[in-house]
Amino acid sequence: QFNLGLDLEYVTRRYESSLYASTIVSDSQGNESSEQAVLNIDTRRKLPDRWHTGALIGFERNEELGIEMRSTLGWGMGRSLVQTNSRRFILEAGLLYTREEVSDSSDSADNIESYGSAEYELFSFDNPEIDLTTGLRLIPSLSDWGRLRGEFNLTLNWEIINDLSWQLTFKNAYDSRPPGEGSNNDYSLITGVAWDI
Repeated sequence: QFNLGLDLEYVTRRYESSLYASTIVSDSQGNESSEQAVLNIDTRRKLPDRWHTGALIGFERNEELGIEMRSTLGWGMGRSLVQTNSRRFILEAGLLYTREEVSDSSDSADNIESYGSAEYELFSFDNPEIDLTTGLRLIPSLSDWGRLRGEFNLTLNWEIINDLSWQLTFKNAYDSRPPGEGSNNDYSLITGVAWDI
């Protein structure tokens, strides 16, 4: 399994923007290779009392779930329930418009979805620096009633030497009604090194 990722953040007093890109290519003896690729761009505008509103745009390819391309445009609102120098806990909810193209088919579908998410991040600036991040997003469909998608991720960064970290990531994507002939779950356990610029 091969993984390459990029995670950029830009923070000002009023805005917080991020760009996340990742690709995972899996191949094993006796099975066809599969690819998962994600590009997400998020921006949040900070409001009083730790509230925020924001927009997101995303593109995803997941052959295991039968998705050739999923394009997403969304808006949400949330609040940081905990925000200190060592911890952050955020709840958010909003609406999504998605367009899905099915693998090995010319079929496509437009969907209106809602979502609710929770993010928790724990920092330690001692030597070595440790960063634990976990997030859960539940996405019930409004146009395809009864369909539920879910995304869970857990990432641990442990600094080896200055700005070079060992990284362990677990990801799981769930879809109760995947398009095409995809499976319901796609999960990955990834380990590697990360360079903090």
